[in-house]
Amino acid sequence: MMPNVKAVGSIHSHPGPNCKPPKADLRFFSKTGNCHIIVFYPYDKQSWKCYDNEGNIRELQVLDVKFEDFEEANLDGANFEGANLEGIDFKKANLEEADLERTDLVGTNLEGTDLVGANLEGANLKGANLKRANLKGVNELTIDQLSKVKTLYNAKLDDKLLIPLKDKHPVLFERPKL
Repeated sequence: MMPNVKAVGSIHSHPGPNCKPPKADLRFFSKTGNCHIIVFYPYDKQSWKCYDNEGNIRELQVLDVKFEDFEEANLDGANFEGANLEGIDFKKANLEEADLERTDLVGTNLEGTDLVGANLEGANLKGANLKRANLKGVNELTIDQLSKVKTLYNAKLDDKLLIPLKDKHPVLFERPKL
């Protein structure tokens, strides 16, 4: 734990099927937040309990959701580093200054999306739709990444990427077939 950092709680595991917090856990719980999760054997979806700062069982709702639609969302400066965003619809979204480093964007719809100043270092753009996307000033974007997209039709790119891409991969700039 970092000193002087406020925490909402903690999470740790127990090696066996006993999830009852021992005295050492209770001392720690009383000093740090009000939501403490203990994961226990056999480590499946039901093998956990949540406790408050006094060691009483606390109900905690867990959501198992898949985000599919961020169309026109304002995600300026959002941190998606390392996330799996495969197939998600970001059409006309604002992703300015977003951190998309090592993000899986396979088959993602980024049509008309503003990515000015975003970090795309190591992002997987295979099959991504970048039609009319604004990629001016994107950080850590390579020709290799862009060569794997579905389309760059009417996309805005810096000349250092646009010129070699049009030369090596002109099909990316053609009007997509419906």
